[in-house]
Amino acid sequence: MEGRRDRKKRQTRERIQASALELFTSQGYRNTTIAAIAEHADVATRTVTLHFPTKEDLLFADDPFPPSPWPPTSPAAPVTRSTAWASGCATRCAPSTSTTPTRGASRARSGPCVPSAPP
Repeated sequence: MEGRRDRKKRQTRERIQASALELFTSQGYRNTTIAAIAEHADVATRTVTLHFPTKEDLLFADDPFPPSPWPPTSPAAPVTRSTAWASGCATRCAPSTSTTPTRGASRARSGPCVPSAPP
């Protein structure tokens, strides 16, 4: 059974998160401040940061799908065209440790490796 104290914490957390999502929708994520969220939820700014240390936590605190590494690093992960392309891109675009140019090597790369489409 949930006690009064735990119930109030849960309700405050839910009110803060609902206020944040409402403000993110109406004002945009970047334009919404922690202080504005606190005011909208009728709590102190410190209360918001105790429940949600960062603004990102307000969006992803209850996300059932945590972020996974990209490209997949598990040996059991299937190799698809996309993952093969991404790992090949990392290999081709990694800075060279050699000081002597190799035959057919391109000049200094100024940006990320972004071909038009994966092979």
